[in-house]
Amino acid sequence: MTFQLYLPINSQLSSKSSFTLKMNEKRLKILFGEKNTNQIKSEFCQKIKLIDEKFLYDDLFPLLESKSILDGFISSYRQYLLKYIDFVI
Repeated sequence: MTFQLYLPINSQLSSKSSFTLKMNEKRLKILFGEKNTNQIKSEFCQKIKLIDEKFLYDDLFPLLESKSILDGFISSYRQYLLKYIDFVI
């Protein structure tokens, strides 16, 4: 599974490349209907809190090279995603 992240303005650059990132408004409208950006962020934050960490661990373990990388990710992903949601949507 791959994830695409879109930023709301065209002038920001990806930290790993010179690609300009921008929000795909048409796709967001298809996925979320008439919800505004704040409603989408709120829904995202609620869903992040519902993720079962045991399921996430079991799902990601085969993809990562070490248990310590996975443990580090599991311990910080919620705070990271909630902190940086404003940069993505």
